Amino acid sequence: MRAERRTRPRPGAARTARGIVAAGIVLAMAVAGAPFARAADPGCDDPGGIGGTGIAVAQTAPEAPGPTPSAPRPPEPAGGIGGTGIRAGLPDGARVALIGTIARFGSLCVNGTRVAYDLDVPTELHGLPGSARDLRAGHLVRVDAQIDADRVLARHIRVLDAVTGPVTARDEPRGTFRVMGLPVRLDGGAHIGLSGPSVPEVGTPVRVAGLLSPAGELIASRIERAFADDLAQVLARVTELDGRVAEVGATRVEFGADVPADALQLGAEVLLRGRWHDDALRVQSAEAEPRLQRTTFDARVSLEGFLHECTNAPGVGMDGVALALDIEQLPPGWVGRRAVATGRAGRDGRFEVERVALHPAPPEPAAAPLLAKCERRMR
Repeated sequence: MRAERRTRPRPGAARTARGIVAAGIVLAMAVAGAPFARAADPGCDDPGGIGGTGIAVAQTAPEAPGPTPSAPRPPEPAGGIGGTGIRAGLPDGARVALIGTIARFGSLCVNGTRVAYDLDVPTELHGLPGSARDLRAGHLVRVDAQIDADRVLARHIRVLDAVTGPVTARDEPRGTFRVMGLPVRLDGGAHIGLSGPSVPEVGTPVRVAGLLSPAGELIASRIERAFADDLAQVLARVTELDGRVAEVGATRVEFGADVPADALQLGAEVLLRGRWHDDALRVQSAEAEPRLQRTTFDARVSLEGFLHECTNAPGVGMDGVALALDIEQLPPGWVGRRAVATGRAGRDGRFEVERVALHPAPPEPAAAPLLAKCERRMR
């Protein structure tokens, strides 16, 4: 892979924030008092692990071509989000799931938590068996881990790219482009694994990681060149459905007869792979809820996303997930803020949240996200 570089932050670009498409759960706050905490420094060396994460973290991530396994470290200081770090109160062997962006290495830094791992940890990359050596800063990952003495130790890592395919439009002055019709914006800390311009030319096959807003725009944390013969992929919600022709995000897709019917539900998040042909993704495989499908009630979960208002009932959402929280409890300017929610999935399918940490950077005034439904549940 060619040497990486980071985009130069445009004024306010590092503060671009919109609601994203993800999660399949209803969140219920499980702590009394002010439920939101703000980390002074969002790095993994903060006391307690889970801090405010996101765009500003990526700007400080090293540009090494790949990770090295972590050396034994002393215990992290107690604390976390308002004193509720990912390890707080968990016994040895307890399960943990972290769903967010890799900010840096040494150990993996995901959602502000330092995660130790071995180089032979089972790793899935672009839908295929991979290696921990293939992990890069800016990748969106799901890390299944467990508490191991004083560490959070990874047991399985899955890289979840948002879109892979050819660039179909570009606007270099605005730092935006489209991949198979899906609009992409480079945030101020995006990791660029390309030669040539940061905004790739039309026709260039690329692989993009990031978080998708309810407005339908992918806020990219990483972009790298793909191979022309790689399977095309999109991870987003089904926004339109007419028989076996649909839109997923802003990508037109055509489903074959062998695609599972449960992947065709309107509003569901799906991971689709296939071939891009005649301005449509011809789907060969579909997977519903890839980020949260294996999450169970006994695991503590850390989820990265953006905050927005709900359309189906008054309230606050994150990634289409309802937060049982009075809007009046939120600080001014919460709409569009990037955040990390930490808690547990309840046996009734709800996600009982212990704390939500806001990223310190406010959103751009013009980047307020659209409303999104908050009705999905944990599988």
